[in-house]
Amino acid sequence: NALSNTLNAFLSPVERLGAAVVERPLAALQRRAPTRFFEEVPADVFGAFEGIKEGMVAGLSVLRYGINPIQASKWEFRRTAFRGTLGRVIRGPGTMLEAADAFMFAINYRAALNSLMVRQARSEGLRGAQLVERFAELKTHPSEALIRAASDAAEYRLFRQDPGTLANLLMEGRDKYPPARFVIPFVRTPVNLVKFGLARSPVGVMNPSLWRNLAIKNPEASDQIARIFIGSSMAAGIAAFIAEGRITGAAPTRKAERDRFYREGKLPFAVQVGNRWVQYQRLEPFNQPLAQVAVALEALRTKDKSADEKVQQAVFNLSQNLVSQTYLRGISDLLNAVTQPERYGTSYLTRLASGLLPAGALLRTGAQTVDPTFRRPTNLSEQIQANIPGLSQNVPPVITAFGQEAPRESPAVSPIQVTPAHQSEVDAELQRLGVEVGFVGKSIAGIPLTPEQQREYQRRAGQLTQDALIRLVRSASYRVASDARKEKMIEKAVNDAREAVRETFRRLRAFPIPAGGVR
Repeated sequence: NALSNTLNAFLSPVERLGAAVVERPLAALQRRAPTRFFEEVPADVFGAFEGIKEGMVAGLSVLRYGINPIQASKWEFRRTAFRGTLGRVIRGPGTMLEAADAFMFAINYRAALNSLMVRQARSEGLRGAQLVERFAELKTHPSEALIRAASDAAEYRLFRQDPGTLANLLMEGRDKYPPARFVIPFVRTPVNLVKFGLARSPVGVMNPSLWRNLAIKNPEASDQIARIFIGSSMAAGIAAFIAEGRITGAAPTRKAERDRFYREGKLPFAVQVGNRWVQYQRLEPFNQPLAQVAVALEALRTKDKSADEKVQQAVFNLSQNLVSQTYLRGISDLLNAVTQPERYGTSYLTRLASGLLPAGALLRTGAQTVDPTFRRPTNLSEQIQANIPGLSQNVPPVITAFGQEAPRESPAVSPIQVTPAHQSEVDAELQRLGVEVGFVGKSIAGIPLTPEQQREYQRRAGQLTQDALIRLVRSASYRVASDARKEKMIEKAVNDAREAVRETFRRLRAFPIPAGGVR
């Protein structure tokens, strides 16, 4: 939250500069006087610095008294269910967020107010000493319209403005049915985040309000064009990094390919910084233009799909990026449970029930810290244990294609996932050839395996496969072989490793496996 708000504040003077650049030719084409000026840029910067002191006072006031000074001035007090020390502890995270917003509101408000005062003075045709005098007059006695416009601009930068008719109807419906808050805990901020991000991406050109403003010669069109150009330019500037594989989009959909993706330390919607992958998905709203470029390039690189399939893939991945945000996770999980109840229904209900645990988020963070292994709960009991320190080890781990327990490499306490990048020589070769090592089946020779037997089968076969492939890619015969021959050699190594494990099970009579093949 704090990082997004800070980046957004830095973006404000850049967008004012862009609007001033666009305004000159646009105003001339529309035969009207310019209303966006370069002088607004330094006014925005100096205003932001002025707001720091005011913001610190407001933030500290929130921490001390638990209420935003702006709320106090409007008599907008929120009732609290818990009072005293217990209430302060329970409301601690929310109070911290409110304090951060109060700090950033003051900065954005002063930046906007300074810029708008300069804009008004310049729109009156003033320059030089007259401009300075008029600015000083407005600063001493700002009009109600200026104050309201600056406040709206600050709310916009904090994603707290009115989200629109549909979002308001959704909030009203949610408030009428309190249980709906478990599925849709947030509405205003998520909607505004999405709108903010899309307005700074190529999708912004499809905004009807842009073309409407152009038609009626509204100067707001200059602001909109500047946002689209700046946001799209930032995304296009990193397209080379995406093409080099240093920025990712959605995780692969194929199971084997997705396993290698995570084995290499990669994260969906992340950027490689040195030898680390840093997820940009939580850097709302700047993740929208980045994700659009990443998804588009990944779709274009796909060689085994038609043009229609590539478009469908891009739309699906962009939708996945949107609904996987933490504030939309409830809606995403509910839709999955409704549309595919046989696959997601049970897991959704168990997650919903486990979410009722007191201090559930704190317990989950503690469990992931002391037990840094991904777990795969299959029932309500395991879902609850997975989120409790000391009990999470009772839940079956996720086993990779190479038979290892999938490690949780990003710190549990970090709001942004960061993982080490580590591509082994085997995985690098598999990626180059476009070959993947899949998973073992759930039966052997037609005999179904229990979940425990299947995990043991995967563990042993995967580890033996990895050892065999390491020896293979380092061998002299492999290095001189053609790529087509190498693919066959890899396939044989995988099959031989799995057959060796099946033979071991038959010899030890670990499973009732007859001699023969695998299904």
